[in-house]
Amino acid sequence: MARSVRDLAKLLDVLVGYDPQDPYTAVTVLAREAGAYEASLGVASFNGLRIGVLKQGFDGQDETSPEVNAVVRSLIKRLGEAGVDFVDVELPDVADWIGRTSLYVQQSKYDLNRFMGTRTGTARHTFEEIYANKWFHPLNDLFHNLHEGPATPDSAPEYYPQRLAQQEFQRVLLNLYAANRLDFIIYPNVKVLPPKYTDLEAQKWTCLTFPTNTVIASQSHLPAISMPAGFAGGQLPVGVEVVGKPYAEASLLKFAYACEQLTKPRRAPELDVNSNTKRNAS
Repeated sequence: MARSVRDLAKLLDVLVGYDPQDPYTAVTVLAREAGAYEASLGVASFNGLRIGVLKQGFDGQDETSPEVNAVVRSLIKRLGEAGVDFVDVELPDVADWIGRTSLYVQQSKYDLNRFMGTRTGTARHTFEEIYANKWFHPLNDLFHNLHEGPATPDSAPEYYPQRLAQQEFQRVLLNLYAANRLDFIIYPNVKVLPPKYTDLEAQKWTCLTFPTNTVIASQSHLPAISMPAGFAGGQLPVGVEVVGKPYAEASLLKFAYACEQLTKPRRAPELDVNSNTKRNAS
């Protein structure tokens, strides 16, 4: 989303606010720092922070998972030395919660059609038209799942039970915060290194089975920030996700800003540009 935490705060200051055409944005009345995220960054500090390290976030079964875990553990060690208080926490049934709270198939077709139907000045399409014309990457199997999904979310019998499960999932996580006196929860944002094209072509994973942890926050309606943790093998980026309590976006930005000042994680990409690429670019 952004190259730095400050840029991300600037972006949020523009995006966040009440829009009468979108009733979901009414929750901005609960976010005291809405519109002042950059101003809230202040001085980078880890003072008094207590963060839970979610054990199940490190349980990837891929051959590259140990490399991911090592990079994230190294970052946690460095932050601990800088003053962050870390405590190990567990949520043994997190995989079950993720399965019970996923609404991609039930919700996405309806949302896409509604969004595209409001566009003006551009060609309008429906999901059905895109699917029928195969205007999507053939390896993006999620399009097939959505094609089989309902036209409207609430016509699916499992829709409301899954919506309720999302609220229950949030409550379970908030109890984890309360029981351990946590400010945030941290884990690798993905359990594997960036996949190779050959992995995708071999259908090693599907869109819905790719071992990402970011659905923990999105499916429990908790705010989170993904940020660099380091590099595996010196070149492959590894990230962490930090999850906060409801409407704690400003606190997450402050923490990420402090991490950025400490670790200086950004590294300009090294591109192997051959002569053909140069000619095409010119």
